[in-house]
Amino acid sequence: MDPKQAFQKTAAANDNDGAPGDREDDELRKAAAELRRAAEKFAALSAARPAGSATDISGIMNDLSAGLDAAGRAEQTLLPDQMEHNLRVVRGWIANLSDTGMPTLGRDFETLYAGAGFRIGIDPELQCTASYTSFSLKASNPGFSNKITFGKYAAQNPFKLFNAHLHESIHGLQKRACPALQASPFNAENFTINVDDGYGGAYSEDVSIVICPEDWLILQEKCEQDAYAKQAWLNSLLAQTHPDALDAGAKDALSARTFLDCRARAGGDPVQALRLAAPLASQTKFYVDAQGNPTGKYTFANNWQDIALRDYATAIDIRRERGPTNFVFVRISPEDVHALGGAFGPNSFGDNPSDPAMLTRTRSQTTAYNKSFPEGAAARLTRLNEDLGIHNYAALPTLRDYLASHGLTLTDFTARSTRTPSSPAQPRPPAPL
Repeated sequence: MDPKQAFQKTAAANDNDGAPGDREDDELRKAAAELRRAAEKFAALSAARPAGSATDISGIMNDLSAGLDAAGRAEQTLLPDQMEHNLRVVRGWIANLSDTGMPTLGRDFETLYAGAGFRIGIDPELQCTASYTSFSLKASNPGFSNKITFGKYAAQNPFKLFNAHLHESIHGLQKRACPALQASPFNAENFTINVDDGYGGAYSEDVSIVICPEDWLILQEKCEQDAYAKQAWLNSLLAQTHPDALDAGAKDALSARTFLDCRARAGGDPVQALRLAAPLASQTKFYVDAQGNPTGKYTFANNWQDIALRDYATAIDIRRERGPTNFVFVRISPEDVHALGGAFGPNSFGDNPSDPAMLTRTRSQTTAYNKSFPEGAAARLTRLNEDLGIHNYAALPTLRDYLASHGLTLTDFTARSTRTPSSPAQPRPPAPL
């Protein structure tokens, strides 16, 4: 998230200088300035206080603590307005972006964004800068959520907000462009299909179509590669007028500086640079030391896979707890990866939708280098497949083939997937004797 553009009322837009809102804003500015001066004075006095002074400062510290609490509450109250303010700036910056052969790049993004119907929210407790929720299993808000939630640090920093807004919006656009991403373990929508009973007849069956764990990892990694490459690309364009943008995503899986290196290798071609940059996001080391130097073997790809497997298993458990399930696990096709890569801008994965190389993923370490997880992704994947009854990955149909075999199209699947989920899938009836 990047830009910060105040949407203060100008004289041309509002000549009511004495409006209550304006007076309140002026008072808030004055109060904030006074608070800052008081904090600076407190720091200076504290530093000048003689060591070993016998003065009882407990009362002072209690007052300070109460003041900090009050300031924190004020910050939370004003945070939504601050985010709205910064989002307007960010979107203004995006709308003006362009690149070689793409004079309307920013406006094209805004058009896609407007058509996606995103819901926007803020969560001050969110540990990351932002998150995108596609499908929700929460009882209070089930089904297709399509919500971008910003954390406190993104809302308060326009450059971080620029990156967060782009990154999560791209994830939302990927979900719409790639039907395979809608075959998510979190999507509880059911499909009624006709099944051959093996005796010359047929019966109806409700199924929940889900991408198998192995291929879900591929999709999640490719989503992140694409989103980080395009985030870094647009960040590098913004840096042409706002140099501070280069530092906003410096610790992400792919920085604007790394993208510029790829662009130099590609002779200045942004399309080829995207295709060079995307796989680099997977290789970036996840942990760094105090000086910012990479440490350990654990990569961003390892982290994405760990989180994807954890969330996949959690979703399956939640759905099993809520009632009967009838999962049908399917594989993906190269076309599915290509579809998500083309959600916005040039395709990060090339021009050939059938290229089998798109179905490769970075292999996770067999040892868990992230202490948050008790085992490596390879072991966790094996255990999850066993739990789901997936014993022969190669025998699974692709999503496209499965839908076609039951008279359904990808368009049918997409239309149903974005609805509020229906009743739980019912177990398969016993075969006739």
